[in-house]
Amino acid sequence: ANDTVLADEPAPYVRRLTLNRPDKRNALSHALRSRLFELLREADADPEVRAIILTSALHGMFCGGMDLKMVAAGSTQDLREFVYKFYMETMNIQYALTKPTLVAINGPARGAGMTLAITSDLILAADDIDLGYPEIDIGLIPAIHYAHLPRQIGRHKAFELLFGGQPIPAAEAVALGIINHAVPREQLMDKAMAMAAVLAEKSPTIMALGRQS
Repeated sequence: ANDTVLADEPAPYVRRLTLNRPDKRNALSHALRSRLFELLREADADPEVRAIILTSALHGMFCGGMDLKMVAAGSTQDLREFVYKFYMETMNIQYALTKPTLVAINGPARGAGMTLAITSDLILAADDIDLGYPEIDIGLIPAIHYAHLPRQIGRHKAFELLFGGQPIPAAEAVALGIINHAVPREQLMDKAMAMAAVLAEKSPTIMALGRQS
């Protein structure tokens, strides 16, 4: 359904995309993935948009990862194709965007939720949430994170997070350089809006050229 992601304009030149699958804790499904990518492309094509915020409508979850019921209902090949398409399309869309993207994580982020976050340009989080890579505990390989995380925080710490599977608090994620800022929950959207507004003030041509370089 199209309401898996909501879109609004909370400020001039800012498009906010809000994950909204409350009955499934924003677990990533075919419908959510397709709608999110559609809205990202629409925002990028809209000359009235200069910055994009991604967040969640749920207080207690940003994105809980892939929809495991959907995964269990398909074959191993179906899962492989879904994961491959999700990883590759997420990377390709973010690579091609001409507008900066900012993620405001207002609840725990797991698996696919971390993928949505780390492919963006800036990441903010509420300071009372945690982040993690629990794929190993359900027999999955977080392939994209094997590639990016060692470069971002070093091989040994990345190994601990990816192979241990334990979540880490937002403050530790800031210290490691995984996210930009952790702020009190009630200040999160204000902080995201302020940062988006700064980006939206810049030349859209220079932003597009700089981002793609």
